[in-house]
Amino acid sequence: MENPATRQVLAQIQSGTAKDAARAVEAAAAAFPKWSRSSAAQRQVLLRAIAQKIRDRQFDYAMMETLNNGKPITDAFTHDIVGRLAV
Repeated sequence: MENPATRQVLAQIQSGTAKDAARAVEAAAAAFPKWSRSSAAQRQVLLRAIAQKIRDRQFDYAMMETLNNGKPITDAFTHDIVGRLAV
């Protein structure tokens, strides 16, 4: 990903192949039995921790979006980042 105005590299984004996708599906299927036996409270703790890590970096994500496509930071933050986290 690069800033279109300066051509500065903003981030390296890994791409995957069909084989990578198949491996991810296999890993998810293998993990499902343990996940499904966990309590709702255990799953809630884990999912909330993941959400908090995303929220902790929401400004970074908004800035990356701004630099990537040139939209105002307020739009990226309020519409693309915070708006999506609320869902």
